[in-house]
Amino acid sequence: MPVLPYTESYGVVSAGIPAMKRAFRIAVWLAMLGMVWSACLPVQAQAGESCAAGSLLEAGIHQGTLEVAGQTRDYLLYTPPSLDLAQPVPVVFSLHGFTSNSLQQMGLTHWNDLADENGFLVVYPQGLGFPSRWNAGPVGNRRLGQADDVSFMRALADEMVRTRCADPARLYVNGMSNGGGMAYRLACEAADVFAAFGGVAGAYSPLLDCNPSRPAPFLFFHGTADPLVPFEGGQGFPDIPAFAADYAGRIGCGEDTVPQPEQGSVSGVWYEDCNDGAEVGLIVIEDGGHTWPGGARLLRSILGETTQDISASAALWAFYQAHALNE
Repeated sequence: MPVLPYTESYGVVSAGIPAMKRAFRIAVWLAMLGMVWSACLPVQAQAGESCAAGSLLEAGIHQGTLEVAGQTRDYLLYTPPSLDLAQPVPVVFSLHGFTSNSLQQMGLTHWNDLADENGFLVVYPQGLGFPSRWNAGPVGNRRLGQADDVSFMRALADEMVRTRCADPARLYVNGMSNGGGMAYRLACEAADVFAAFGGVAGAYSPLLDCNPSRPAPFLFFHGTADPLVPFEGGQGFPDIPAFAADYAGRIGCGEDTVPQPEQGSVSGVWYEDCNDGAEVGLIVIEDGGHTWPGGARLLRSILGETTQDISASAALWAFYQAHALNE
């Protein structure tokens, strides 16, 4: 069982993102309320060495498009400036929440910092609709969209493998809120592509017919005081501990759990006796809100407390490193 790492407070939203600090200033940061940054993306044209024929990596942030099912889909790709291309590299795909967007997800999660330190690519896909969202499955009698987001994510993964030196055995997905719900749907329907998954304050659909093609590792994070997706369930959302236990059962985990050592407001449990060496973890943030642990602090009066006792991104990266396809 991994002991998840602590993080230090970032203080302000832009701290810890050196490549972006000078490129834009934040006008307003309310990701889950659909308000946007006043920003301009930096363009860095310095090309890295290719690790395969046809592969070309540019350091910095790249805006990309992909045609899927007759629609033009957008994404942001972050490439660390000193990425080691001696071997194919891991890729982390991080999905924004309902009404949010890929740029906000980048600022919220601090994934770029970890990519700089550990040498991997980060992709921030963009959902469709206005406000933007993911088709993560029905919640109660509501469905947030009809887009074929599973095909989009499969195509985007293939694009990274074909053109960006990505390691097909080390593709990972996580998401915030509605994006966490989409990460769960991908675990159910695309476990042949992505190696491990994570959801933060996930808006999960209890109505999905979830039958993963293999035992797909999943790490859940949820605050007990989440005002939008209640920890105990309701409003069409499931009870989070029961939902995590149900998923663990779906991939062949035993019923016994191992406690996660407490870290300030953070506790949790692990299901370790799973088929094919998979794991399921539930990390609980006492009094935590609808926020990303260790990430940018959102509006407390509306979204609740953002703990800095743990970094969800760092914990997910540690979790991912223990899991790859075909191992």
